[in-house]
Amino acid sequence: MKACILAIGSEMLTPFRVDTNSLFITDRLNTIGYDVRLKAVVADDIGELARVIEGALSWADLIVVTGGLGPTEDDMTRDAVARALGIALDVDESIVERIRERFARRGMTMPEINRRLDRLSRSGSSIISGLRAYLTNP
Repeated sequence: MKACILAIGSEMLTPFRVDTNSLFITDRLNTIGYDVRLKAVVADDIGELARVIEGALSWADLIVVTGGLGPTEDDMTRDAVARALGIALDVDESIVERIRERFARRGMTMPEINRRLDRLSRSGSSIISGLRAYLTNP
């Protein structure tokens, strides 16, 4: 089985950051039988990332995307994956409420920018999978 790992973030293209996530993910994927054929670092650009994902969809059995999933405007992974898959994203208020509760347990108010963390595809499945949990606890 062929796999592709995409590390997202313009900061990863500077001489000041090293993509150590891909090394860890490669080790775990190899352990469960995947042959990692491509690793790439992609800037925070929705169009570029969507094109890279679309290309990988043509040959990879598994695409692992790391980074670009935070709440800030430069975190574009969700949008790029949705564009590449041709799906729309919606807000799930139940997830917003869980995020608010998490902040409240710490005595904090959730910043509204964190609403970006709850977007799901209209089909109802989250773009962000449990793969990270699986890779750390296979």
